[in-house]
Amino acid sequence: MSTIKTTNITHGSNSSTANFVLTSGGDVTVGNDLTVTDTLTVPTKKLVCPGMIVQVLQAFKDDTYTRTSDGTSTTIPGLSQAITMTAASNKVFCMAQVQVTCGGNYGGHVLNLARGSTKISQAESNGSRTLGSVCVTANSNYPHSHVINYLDTPGAGTHTYTVQDYDPSSSNVIYVNRPVTHDDDAGYQNTTSSLILMEVVA
Repeated sequence: MSTIKTTNITHGSNSSTANFVLTSGGDVTVGNDLTVTDTLTVPTKKLVCPGMIVQVLQAFKDDTYTRTSDGTSTTIPGLSQAITMTAASNKVFCMAQVQVTCGGNYGGHVLNLARGSTKISQAESNGSRTLGSVCVTANSNYPHSHVINYLDTPGAGTHTYTVQDYDPSSSNVIYVNRPVTHDDDAGYQNTTSSLILMEVVA
């Protein structure tokens, strides 16, 4: 078994700055501002590889929401989350879980995952059919869990992701985190919904 002994490791294009500095105590300094020690000092720079998660953010909705459709795509309050990318080439893995029902007056309700004003995770256009990420369960008093998973490549900068509800009709009602009948009784439930964003190294 061989041992390589050195104190500095640097890229060939660097004439003066060491990228890695090894101390006699076994600590590693990366660049000018990262020290990795046995006590797990939090880094401001990171060693990354493809597939690594570099940040996780969450929007969590624990209250209820009811809305009568007006024919527009509208963000569900509480299901909006911004993320600032650390690298333009990285991806964002979006995971949304929404407890929702439309009760008996269903007419084409869908949920959409959107980045800014752009709907993503969409079905391809097909005639006059309503497009969405998932279709909302119809004619049920109780909410069902509707899941949207999507890997997006938004590019550099800060991006806001939302979950929106949409129905081309103007009379149908959506119920989030609650049943249609919502009496103060143990037979009816309040639930939760969430939107989780994970930045993934490309």
